[in-house]
Amino acid sequence: MATPRKVTKAAEKLEKHSSEMQDTAKKWQAAAGKDKQKLLDQLKKMTSEKRDLESQLQRAIADLDKDTELQIDEVRRLIRNIIREEIKKRK
Repeated sequence: MATPRKVTKAAEKLEKHSSEMQDTAKKWQAAAGKDKQKLLDQLKKMTSEKRDLESQLQRAIADLDKDTELQIDEVRRLIRNIIREEIKKRK
């Protein structure tokens, strides 16, 4: 079951990772030679990790939406049952 906390945690991880990528990109711009290539390789790896984090966030949001829909459906069923019971009482 997804929780808002799970979504928040995934978003925070993604935000932190993006910030680290920006710092690494700045270092890459200032670097030269082997250091530049090393940072480029690191950025490529970080890009892949960022995509994974984005997917995790999207899954967490989808799970939260799914849980919300299930709760709404349950409330609707309860309301229908209450209405049916009230109609039966009044007949």
